[in-house]
Amino acid sequence: MWFRLLNFLRAEFVGKTMIFLAEAGARNRSPFDRVARFILHLVFAVPKHDDFMADDYVDNDEGYDLDELKRYQSGQ
Repeated sequence: MWFRLLNFLRAEFVGKTMIFLAEAGARNRSPFDRVARFILHLVFAVPKHDDFMADDYVDNDEGYDLDELKRYQSGQ
């Protein structure tokens, strides 16, 4: 969504708007601050299917436990 805004609006305007929304979202004092945080989440959140850093083994709590890792590292 961020890049779509840059195609239609000037980058300076988009940057100032995002900084304004980030400051408002950090305050969390009024309903507008919550709306600002929600807008930032929509703009900057990466969908799970596009997140190349997500790992199914970590998300599903699969993989090696600590004892298995120690045995592997010691060569047993």
